[in-house]
Amino acid sequence: MSRTIKFAKAGGPEVLEFLDTEVPAPGPTEVRIKVKAIGINRAESMWRHDAYIEPVAKFPAGRQFSRAFRAETGQSPAKAIENLRVEAARLMMEQSRHSLDLVARQTGFADRDRMRRAFLRTFGQPPQVMRRSARAKVTA
Repeated sequence: MSRTIKFAKAGGPEVLEFLDTEVPAPGPTEVRIKVKAIGINRAESMWRHDAYIEPVAKFPAGRQFSRAFRAETGQSPAKAIENLRVEAARLMMEQSRHSLDLVARQTGFADRDRMRRAFLRTFGQPPQVMRRSARAKVTA
């Protein structure tokens, strides 16, 4: 038997149903994984509290969104996303020894070259140079 949590309507913990369910035996090409704890992501939590659709529906579409975003932040949505990716990549490079290919993929860049071009636009230097200078500061 397995303990299952079911929610069929919006609300807090009081709307959750706890059920004991039969665990089927795994098939010939399946495996059973023991789960000690689980969590739900922000979107599922908002949906459970009936707060997900409404805020999203209030955003203007397309070009209107871009104008509103630029007016509020001073940059385009694409530039804001690129800045977040570049900053995440910079931190990942400084704090790990992962390859630049892996860093690029993990931070949302299509490939290493796109990350390199974004670094040049943002910092004026390629990621390899920034990684070397960050490592030199640590050893100094």
